[in-house]
Amino acid sequence: MPVKLDALRYNYSYQPDWSSTWREEPCNCAPAGYGGLIPYFDPAYYPQEFVQLNEQNRLRCVASVYANPSMYSLNNATSPCLNH
Repeated sequence: MPVKLDALRYNYSYQPDWSSTWREEPCNCAPAGYGGLIPYFDPAYYPQEFVQLNEQNRLRCVASVYANPSMYSLNNATSPCLNH
């Protein structure tokens, strides 16, 4: 039986790494426990062929942060990481 995304209890998408967006260093992304645009494959639940996509997906997330920061409610004033 299909499981709805809100019933999953592990990370399954990427989001900006909110613990570091305020720092003067390049922006990064981290796994999130809600459905987002870019998938994250938890090694405890997915086969290795999917897990291998995680780094590529993380980089896609980082690229999206710089390409469209307003999508994440980020701007240069509140998120210095965008200046890198």
